[in-house]
Amino acid sequence: DGSAPEALSADGRQVLLSELLRGAGKTGSIYLRRTDGSDAVRLGDGYGEDLSPDGKWVLSTEVRGRQHWILLPTGAGSPKTLPTGPLVGRGEANFLPDGRRVVFQGREQDRGSRIYIQDIDSGAIRAISPERVGTVGFVTSDGRYVIGSTKGQHFKYPIDDGPAVPLAYLNAGDVPVQSSPDGAFLYVRRAD
Repeated sequence: DGSAPEALSADGRQVLLSELLRGAGKTGSIYLRRTDGSDAVRLGDGYGEDLSPDGKWVLSTEVRGRQHWILLPTGAGSPKTLPTGPLVGRGEANFLPDGRRVVFQGREQDRGSRIYIQDIDSGAIRAISPERVGTVGFVTSDGRYVIGSTKGQHFKYPIDDGPAVPLAYLNAGDVPVQSSPDGAFLYVRRAD
């Protein structure tokens, strides 16, 4: 009664769903469902954020608090909880195209929100934006930038090194959601 589609596998054969209302219980439920109409498979508690590029892991978090990133296997295996580091708050997250790192909006105690990258293997967390920058974790198709916004302006923040690139063609209310595979188009949604 409250399913939220979070990700579609690269081959279009699986959909990651999070159940949030009464059907989920107090802890939420994460499901993976094939697009052929077969039954959904419950992977665990929480809220699913993204499906890894290889389809082997789901990035998830607790429904309340969002203090940890938890990797749930889509097949056999055990969940893996990533270290929290200095962060006290987390927002929307996604895998980077390499499948070894995640990008998300986070906040340290008494600091403004920033864009962070976390390495899955080492657990290391690093900021890639200044404070007071928000993101929905959207990564450009070339895997080099994360789109973020501050004070109604949008920028591409480099994942590795370099200056932020302004996206002057976007309006303040535009929310980037996907780019075409060749990077020629940027799809956005608008609240209105």
